[in-house]
Amino acid sequence: MAKTMYEEFASTPEGRRLLNREALTIEITELICQMMQEKRISRKQLAELLGKSKGRVSQMLNGECNLTLRTVADICTVLEKRLAVKCRPDPLLHPESVRSGKTLMQDWVEQAQQQPWRCDSGVRSVAYSGVAS
Repeated sequence: MAKTMYEEFASTPEGRRLLNREALTIEITELICQMMQEKRISRKQLAELLGKSKGRVSQMLNGECNLTLRTVADICTVLEKRLAVKCRPDPLLHPESVRSGKTLMQDWVEQAQQQPWRCDSGVRSVAYSGVAS
Protein backbone atom coordinates (compact mmCIF):
# COMPACT_ATOMS: atom_id res chain seq x y z
CA MET A 1 0.00 0.00 0.00
CA ALA A 2 1.32 3.44 -0.92
CA LYS A 3 2.22 5.86 1.83
CA THR A 4 0.16 8.99 2.28
CA MET A 5 1.87 12.30 1.74
CA TYR A 6 1.86 12.80 5.52
CA GLU A 7 3.45 9.38 6.14
CA GLU A 8 6.06 10.01 3.45
CA PHE A 9 6.90 13.40 4.93
CA ALA A 10 7.01 12.01 8.47
CA SER A 11 9.38 9.21 7.50
CA THR A 12 12.47 11.43 7.54
CA PRO A 13 14.09 13.34 10.42
CA GLU A 14 13.81 16.62 8.46
CA GLY A 15 10.13 15.95 7.71
CA ARG A 16 9.39 15.19 11.37
CA ARG A 17 11.18 18.39 12.40
CA LEU A 18 9.06 20.45 10.03
CA LEU A 19 5.84 18.67 11.06
CA ASN A 20 6.58 19.35 14.74
CA ARG A 21 7.21 23.02 13.97
CA GLU A 22 3.92 23.38 12.15
CA ALA A 23 1.96 21.43 14.77
CA LEU A 24 3.31 23.63 17.56
CA THR A 25 2.63 26.81 15.59
CA ILE A 26 -0.97 25.73 15.02
CA GLU A 27 -1.47 24.72 18.63
CA ILE A 28 -0.09 27.99 20.01
CA THR A 29 -1.99 30.24 17.61
CA GLU A 30 -5.23 28.32 18.24
CA LEU A 31 -4.66 28.65 21.97
CA ILE A 32 -4.15 32.40 21.67
CA CYS A 33 -7.33 32.75 19.59
CA GLN A 34 -9.25 30.70 22.17
CA MET A 35 -7.98 32.90 25.02
CA MET A 36 -8.94 36.00 23.04
CA GLN A 37 -12.46 34.65 22.56
CA GLU A 38 -12.77 33.88 26.28
CA LYS A 39 -11.74 37.46 27.12
CA ARG A 40 -13.73 38.90 24.19
CA ILE A 41 -10.65 40.67 22.91
CA SER A 42 -10.30 41.53 19.22
CA ARG A 43 -7.06 41.47 17.25
CA LYS A 44 -7.09 45.26 17.31
CA GLN A 45 -7.43 45.28 21.10
CA LEU A 46 -4.68 42.68 21.47
CA ALA A 47 -2.44 44.79 19.26
CA GLU A 48 -3.07 47.83 21.47
CA LEU A 49 -2.33 45.82 24.63
CA LEU A 50 0.94 44.56 23.11
CA GLY A 51 1.95 47.89 21.59
CA LYS A 52 2.04 46.32 18.12
CA SER A 53 0.14 46.99 14.91
CA LYS A 54 -3.04 45.09 14.10
CA GLY A 55 -1.29 43.81 10.97
CA ARG A 56 1.57 42.37 13.03
CA VAL A 57 -0.89 40.60 15.36
CA SER A 58 -2.70 39.19 12.32
CA GLN A 59 0.62 37.88 10.97
CA MET A 60 1.35 36.23 14.32
CA LEU A 61 -2.08 34.59 14.55
CA ASN A 62 -2.07 33.48 10.91
CA GLY A 63 1.28 31.72 11.34
CA GLU A 64 3.00 34.11 8.94
CA CYS A 65 5.85 34.93 11.30
CA ASN A 66 7.98 33.16 13.85
CA LEU A 67 6.49 33.65 17.31
CA THR A 68 9.23 33.81 19.90
CA LEU A 69 8.74 32.46 23.40
CA ARG A 70 9.00 36.03 24.66
CA THR A 71 6.17 37.15 22.37
CA VAL A 72 3.98 34.22 23.45
CA ALA A 73 4.71 35.10 27.09
CA ASP A 74 3.80 38.75 26.41
CA ILE A 75 0.52 37.69 24.80
CA CYS A 76 -0.32 35.41 27.71
CA THR A 77 0.50 38.18 30.16
CA VAL A 78 -1.85 40.71 28.58
CA LEU A 79 -4.55 38.00 28.41
CA GLU A 80 -3.96 37.28 32.13
CA LYS A 81 -2.77 33.72 31.53
CA ARG A 82 0.38 31.76 32.10
CA LEU A 83 1.53 29.16 29.60
CA ALA A 84 2.82 25.80 30.80
CA VAL A 85 4.49 23.54 28.25
CA LYS A 86 4.82 19.78 28.50
CA CYS A 87 6.86 17.52 26.20
CA ARG A 88 5.55 14.12 25.13
CA PRO A 89 7.10 11.21 23.22
CA ASP A 90 7.15 11.79 19.48
CA PRO A 91 4.38 9.54 18.10
CA LEU A 92 6.30 9.20 14.85
CA LEU A 93 9.15 7.55 16.71
CA HIS A 94 7.04 5.94 19.45
CA PRO A 95 3.96 4.57 17.69
CA GLU A 96 2.94 2.77 20.88
CA SER A 97 1.87 6.19 22.19
CA VAL A 98 -0.87 6.34 19.51
CA ARG A 99 -4.22 4.86 20.53
CA SER A 100 -4.67 1.35 19.13
CA GLY A 101 -6.60 0.88 15.92
CA LYS A 102 -5.85 4.42 14.72
CA THR A 103 -3.38 5.81 12.26
CA LEU A 104 -1.16 8.54 13.62
CA MET A 105 -3.06 11.17 11.66
CA GLN A 106 -6.49 9.86 12.79
CA ASP A 107 -5.34 9.84 16.41
CA TRP A 108 -3.91 13.35 16.19
CA VAL A 109 -7.02 14.80 14.51
CA GLU A 110 -9.48 13.08 16.87
CA GLN A 111 -7.65 14.15 20.00
CA ALA A 112 -7.25 17.70 18.69
CA GLN A 113 -11.01 17.86 18.07
CA GLN A 114 -11.87 16.42 21.47
CA GLN A 115 -9.73 18.55 23.77
CA PRO A 116 -6.51 20.01 22.47
CA TRP A 117 -6.04 22.20 25.57
CA ARG A 118 -6.50 21.88 29.29
CA CYS A 119 -7.09 24.91 31.43
CA ASP A 120 -7.20 25.32 35.18
CA SER A 121 -7.36 28.52 37.20
CA GLY A 122 -5.96 30.73 34.48
CA VAL A 123 -2.99 28.46 33.73
CA ARG A 124 -3.08 26.93 30.28
CA SER A 125 -1.33 23.59 29.86
CA VAL A 126 -0.28 22.74 26.36
CA ALA A 127 -0.21 19.03 25.55
CA TYR A 128 0.72 17.84 22.09
CA SER A 129 -2.67 16.72 20.88
CA GLY A 130 -1.40 13.64 19.12
CA VAL A 131 -0.27 12.07 22.35
CA ALA A 132 -2.27 13.78 25.06
CA SER A 133 -2.72 11.77 28.20
